[in-house]
Amino acid sequence: MHYPNMTRTGRGRMVAAAVTVAFALSASLPAMAQDADESLAPDVSEGIAFPVMLGGQLLSPTTYSGEEWLAQFSGEEPDTAFIDGTNAFLESVGASLDDVSVKSALYEPVANEAAVVLAMRIDGTDARDWVEGAVDVLVADVEEPGLVMRPLSTKWTLRVTDQARPGVYPRTIYLRDDTAWFIQGDNDYVWEALDQLPDAVPTGASSADSLYTDVPLTLTGERRIGLYESTEPLFLPTLSERLGEGIEDWLLELYLEAGISPSEMLGVITWWGIEAAQDGIQIEGYRLPEGGEELTQRLLEDVFLIRPPEVSLDPDSEEALDLDPVASLLAGVEFTEEEIGGRTVTTLDYGDTRQHIFSSADTIWVISDPLGEREKVEEAIATLP
Repeated sequence: MHYPNMTRTGRGRMVAAAVTVAFALSASLPAMAQDADESLAPDVSEGIAFPVMLGGQLLSPTTYSGEEWLAQFSGEEPDTAFIDGTNAFLESVGASLDDVSVKSALYEPVANEAAVVLAMRIDGTDARDWVEGAVDVLVADVEEPGLVMRPLSTKWTLRVTDQARPGVYPRTIYLRDDTAWFIQGDNDYVWEALDQLPDAVPTGASSADSLYTDVPLTLTGERRIGLYESTEPLFLPTLSERLGEGIEDWLLELYLEAGISPSEMLGVITWWGIEAAQDGIQIEGYRLPEGGEELTQRLLEDVFLIRPPEVSLDPDSEEALDLDPVASLLAGVEFTEEEIGGRTVTTLDYGDTRQHIFSSADTIWVISDPLGEREKVEEAIATLP
């Protein structure tokens, strides 16, 4: 798919920077796409990693200081809105143009098909702290941009959304340390560019290499039937089921505020029935990176919904639209706190099944009991660390 705004007049700030600087500073655009016979290591000149090739051709990116970059919008017809917006954005994050470096390149093999990569680095910062402000400045061709987290290539990325064009992502953003890469173009080019950038450094190792060793092999002498442990494949469907559309905001907030992506979470599930959700006890465990006790509590409150709705109303009523979002999901569910196995446990009674939820350090445990097997529940809670 070719983006309609990939013509020069409609490319917006990011493309304007790449094109204008290419012509005005170095006049090197004709050399930006050279035939390449072999793959090269990522370009790390000027301290900013950058893709070397797109579409089988070499890129010749331009690197410039913050002053040089902003000067490209100060010509005979200065873009005062962009200049003022950039200065205000930098001031809001406690930075100046002296802290900024930009590296950009344009790949345009044929008319109306192009890919642009722009990397912005602000020394002494964490890009997660300022990326939303940068989007407001750089992605001016989208009136109401939003951000969603999406896994692409080996990386978790932020994809810019356009409310006027659902399902279209005008930019893809990748963050690492003090640098944000803004990529615009067809998905093939986005993937190719991402493949050449360094992977993010994880926030920290899990507090244990695995969770499966923490779950019991038997309950009341009955052996479990199955066990599965993973990161994203287990976490994302579970979180999505519990949060619905709210998972988008939760993942984005967790990443921007704490730097944690689903790749750094660990989950395990084990069951005692042929159909785990219906025929027997099921234990789920979810662990965040080391030192994640505060985040674990947020996960409990925001995802596992261990608090009753603030007001009980018909979820279809107009009044319910402004209520605690858990209200419609937990209408009719009974909440109790009880002491089980020496722990304080929150029990959610759905009528046909019960869930017993508690946390220990950086791990959340959820025990589902569809058959009322209280003895197994008590043994499980007492056994889990």
